[in-house]
Amino acid sequence: MREDAILWEVKPDVRFLPWQRSLTVMPFHIGIVIRDGEVVDVFESGKRDLSMGNVRTYVASASAFTLTFWLKDPEDAQEPEEGTVLDQDLPVLTSDGEVVTGRIDLTLRATRKNVEYLFQLLRQGSGVVMRRDVSDAIKGELLAKVLALDIHKHTAKELRGNRDLFGGIYESVNVELASTIRVYGLRLDNLTVMWGLTREEQEELRKQRHPGTPVVPKPPVPPKPPVVDPPTPVTVQPSTRTTVGPPPQPPIRTTFGRTPATKPEKYRAFFQLLVNTLRKNHPGFTGARKGGRKSWKAFSAAPSLSGDVSYRVVFAGSRQVMVNIYIERNEDAEWNKRLFDKLRERKEYIESKLGESLCWDPMEGDMACRVAVYRPGTIYDDPERLDEIRKWVIERLLAFDRVFGPELERLLKLGTRRRPVNSR
Repeated sequence: MREDAILWEVKPDVRFLPWQRSLTVMPFHIGIVIRDGEVVDVFESGKRDLSMGNVRTYVASASAFTLTFWLKDPEDAQEPEEGTVLDQDLPVLTSDGEVVTGRIDLTLRATRKNVEYLFQLLRQGSGVVMRRDVSDAIKGELLAKVLALDIHKHTAKELRGNRDLFGGIYESVNVELASTIRVYGLRLDNLTVMWGLTREEQEELRKQRHPGTPVVPKPPVPPKPPVVDPPTPVTVQPSTRTTVGPPPQPPIRTTFGRTPATKPEKYRAFFQLLVNTLRKNHPGFTGARKGGRKSWKAFSAAPSLSGDVSYRVVFAGSRQVMVNIYIERNEDAEWNKRLFDKLRERKEYIESKLGESLCWDPMEGDMACRVAVYRPGTIYDDPERLDEIRKWVIERLLAFDRVFGPELERLLKLGTRRRPVNSR
């Protein structure tokens, strides 16, 4: 993998059998597991065993990296050796019309709690996110929302050696650009600015842009005509490379209209209320006490089958909510398929009892099979919509248990054995 990669897809480790898969993550890296288009696990430096199914695995670097941006030098047509030119078409000007050249270094890093947002930068057909992808995503806002606006408020003389202005620009980056940076799962660690407002400073920046390239001397600047009244002497400090430490970053709402770090908590809140409601209003259906922080929750469908057959509630990656009966006996795809086919033989009867059509999915190429019903919805819907989804889920779970329960008992010769309260 290239050194400038931030996120890349990896193949799971396979032990002895194809379904014995795992993902191992080295220190200073973050592992991401995606199942059916939904992020189901994020972890740092360790190993995770993977379940069967449509699982894809990625690794992100948790190390800090620096992006370099340049303000255009109108006399330099060459592209810099490294970094991104911000103002390709028009130079950035001060309020008195002076061209400003400069170098801006942003130090960023991926964070575990927001790392899944890096997937927005994956290009079509590419399984990797590079530093250049991040530069291209944020350069427009860095120039338009921060630098061009702040610089145009000041004259060239006000900018030279102005440490307070450096701090102000950092604040602007932190406030205006933070939403863009965080929405891609990144954190701003540091900002370094070097201005080039004098001839000497511009030459220094040109050397940095093109290291090893000989600098052609420029003709001297013609002296200005004398003035009648001599100007008041002013001491000007030369601009220097100044690093400004980051101030505290308050939580913000991203362009998705949500706080990035809350996704697992939203799942936990939804499923915890679901479990509490089932235990209170429908005692005996489940003995579960915790909702969990994943995008799905399973409930046992038959006491003697343990985890082989379950009812599941899933926030699918296609912006839909699914309730299904899930058949998955590990290492026995034939048993799963046989039970699925026996249930499908009763398709017309089952759907007539439920009063709706179902999606009968043999999940070809996978170990498991499922029978599902869907409705639109995501975990980021407003509270009223989530309440509607929760009521719909409860109705479908109880209907599935009422119809599929006897069918499973008949097929598996369970008789009329009472389901224990703590069996789920």
